[in-house]
Amino acid sequence: MLGEELQLLKQVVEEFSAKEIDPLVPKIEREGVTQGILNSLAEKGFLGALAPVEYGGAGLDENGYTVLLEVLAKHSPSVAMYVLLQNSLFISPVLRYGTKELAQEIVPGIASGRASGTIINYLLSGSSVSIEGSTLSGTADLVPNASAQLCLVLAKSGNDSQLALVDSGFHVVNDSTKLGFRGLKFSTVAFNGAGVKSILISSGGEREVQNLYNELAYPVSAMALGMSEAALDMAVSYAKERQ
Repeated sequence: MLGEELQLLKQVVEEFSAKEIDPLVPKIEREGVTQGILNSLAEKGFLGALAPVEYGGAGLDENGYTVLLEVLAKHSPSVAMYVLLQNSLFISPVLRYGTKELAQEIVPGIASGRASGTIINYLLSGSSVSIEGSTLSGTADLVPNASAQLCLVLAKSGNDSQLALVDSGFHVVNDSTKLGFRGLKFSTVAFNGAGVKSILISSGGEREVQNLYNELAYPVSAMALGMSEAALDMAVSYAKERQ
């Protein structure tokens, strides 16, 4: 059902995954996505899959992006989740809500792997982060990739909510033990008077972030399909060799 261009993309990602990811899957699950893999993902344009070419990205459309995530998830769900986090939950909202100058400043760093981003959403975790003026305070649980240099934070602002970009003043309190996506840490993060680099959404942040997560249906479904394909392949392989 895929057109010629998507078939070619799928082949490229399959070859990349077999060479760069498969030999390191146990290490990824134990220790996290390695910097070497991040460098390789960046070289292929996958870390900036949704970023325009002029920002160092691949400029993929929705179809290409879902093919990319499906194949990556077949080989390593953790790597696929990292790519989704950088693209759908960081680059995409920065491009949508930030200024062109802000995007030019930070998106190339994410696409190149020199920096990484994450997002804190109190709608999904035990977050109690609040914003007053240009200062953040509070804690947030279940933050993915909490060691990132850049963080988008959905924060309470009185009876309203804002989406802020922070590049300092937050630190990891502890890491959570979990099942699934073990190569991507989920942590508790504390904000001690963190300064805000930019306000992306000054009012109604909760509604906009909810819309952002609603748009994950296709890419998350693609990842689920990739994991299902891998499980089926392993089951068939074992069925042929078992006694």
